[in-house]
Amino acid sequence: MRQVTNVKLPDALRLSGLLGELQYIEFARSCRPDKAFTPHPA
Repeated sequence: MRQVTNVKLPDALRLSGLLGELQYIEFARSCRPDKAFTPHPA
């Protein structure tokens, strides 16, 4: 039981983190597609 939770928890955290990154990228692209990947305005 304990091993199963230890295996599933990191996967859930990684999945939520990945979804968060994808949502942030999509948000940045929809707001300003030309500056989605630039850290500062050029």
